[in-house]
Amino acid sequence: MPTPLWLVATDFSSSSEAAFQRAVALALPVGAHLLLLHVVLDLKHLPGFFVTKVPLETLQHEMEAEAGRKLEALMEEARRHGIPARVELRLGTPVSAILTTAHDEGAAMIVVGQAAEEKAGRKLCGGSTAAALFHHPPCPVLVVPA
Repeated sequence: MPTPLWLVATDFSSSSEAAFQRAVALALPVGAHLLLLHVVLDLKHLPGFFVTKVPLETLQHEMEAEAGRKLEALMEEARRHGIPARVELRLGTPVSAILTTAHDEGAAMIVVGQAAEEKAGRKLCGGSTAAALFHHPPCPVLVVPA
């Protein structure tokens, strides 16, 4: 039986932290490996007009570098618990990138946090990444409350 790969999508929020912690707790007993994914918006493709003191290319690089550092820290934490993990940083929109990565990597499960507004019942479906992932996912989706 192949080793299951769980895609843990993070935006570094408290709900994503809860999802990461749950994935770590559940992965060891079943021998799952973790793929830690963060999606950075591609500023060049955002609609609208932006006036900034810093060039968009510099902002993009800073966003990617910061996300990379945070992903590496999560990977090291997973490995300290004895769980094989690797990271991936993608440009694009979260839902599309998560579903594409899960499909391309043959993920056995997607793990995400539940947005606070969803938990409070203000949104029943749509609008959040977790809710949008339920439309044609390539594998089961585990939504973890914060």
